This record gives sequence, structure tokens and C-alpha cells, in this order.
Amino acid sequence: MDQQAFNAIIAENMAKYRKAANLTQSELAERLNYSDKSISKWEQGNGMPDIFVLYKLAELYGVTVNDFFCKHEKQAPMPHTNGRLFSRLMILIMSVGLCWLVAVTAFVAVKILAPQFSYSWLFFIYALPATCIVATVLGTVWKFFPVREISVSALIWTLLLSVCLTVTATIEGAENVALVFLLGIPLQILVVLWFFFRRKVGKKNKKQ
Repeated sequence: MDQQAFNAIIAENMAKYRKAANLTQSELAERLNYSDKSISKWEQGNGMPDIFVLYKLAELYGVTVNDFFCKHEKQAPMPHTNGRLFSRLMILIMSVGLCWLVAVTAFVAVKILAPQFSYSWLFFIYALPATCIVATVLGTVWKFFPVREISVSALIWTLLLSVCLTVTATIEGAENVALVFLLGIPLQILVVLWFFFRRKVGKKNKKQ
């Protein structure tokens, strides 16, 4: 087998595994921190990724690196991808559910032990940024970058909401507390610029 035929097999398997995982070239490029042009070039057989990229792809798809080198008569199998995505979804749902379980538990406990405390409803407000933190952490660990970016933005605004409602509920005469939301504007801009910068730098480094 010559080099061109070998590259063609790898290119075919890369495209099959990506499609079986329901990923576009842009989505895969984002997860690998490469450009979508690189993914397109590899899948056309006009180049070949290094072994570390193949390792990351095998880990993502739940296969071995050797599976990229074999000619498959049928569509390349995806034995673990669907199960992995389902497991991660369940972990995310249970983690978010745990945040709200803590909030409900605290609310009920305060209502029983200290019924005179009138601010127990704030526990549900604090569960909002806690949920965003969970989504941010899991999105970062699993390299679900859109989830991470959305949850970071939501974290900013839910934290400001928590501060605003806490101050309003506990401090009399805090009419201007809503002005804290003005802080969210530059913070949101900084978050967008930071993630944009990270993407550009990551793609540039991978091309070099």
C-alpha cells in the first residue's frame, strides 16, 4: 500500500467517524482547537494529522487509533460514542439537579427550624449561579466550548441578579441597587473578547 492509499483510508475513516458522531467539521475543529480548513484537508486526503490528534479523535469517538488505519467495508462502528454522550448528559442533569436539591433542602430546613426568617426564597436565586458554575466546569472538562461560553455569560448575570435581590430584600432604601447590572455590560464584553482571543490564538498555534 502506497502513501496516497494509506492517507485515503485515514481520510475516509475520519469522515465516517465524525458523521457517525453527528459533528460538523466546524464543531470538530472547535473541539480539537484546529481550523475547519485543517479538518477538511485531512478528510480529503490532502494531509494527515499527527498521532496526537488521532489519539484525541480516538478518545472522542470511543475507538482505537488503529481503527483509523483499517479499511472498513461497512460504515465505521461507533460502539461508545452514543453511550458516552448519554452518560455526560445524565451527569450534567444530575449535577444541576443536585444544585436545586441543595436549594430546596435549605429552604425547607429554614422554614422548619427558623420560620421567622423571611429570606429563605433567596436559596432558589443562589441556585441559578450555582447551576451556571456546574455547566461551566463540565463544559470546560468535556470541551463543550459553546456550553462553557453560554454558561459563563449566564453566570455573570445570575450573580448580579443574586446580589441585586439580596440587597433589595435585606437592606432598606437600596433603590439604586439595580445599577449593579451595569457591571454586566463590560464583563460580558470582556468574556466575549476573551473567548474570541482564545480561539484565534489556539488556531494560530495549531497551524504553526
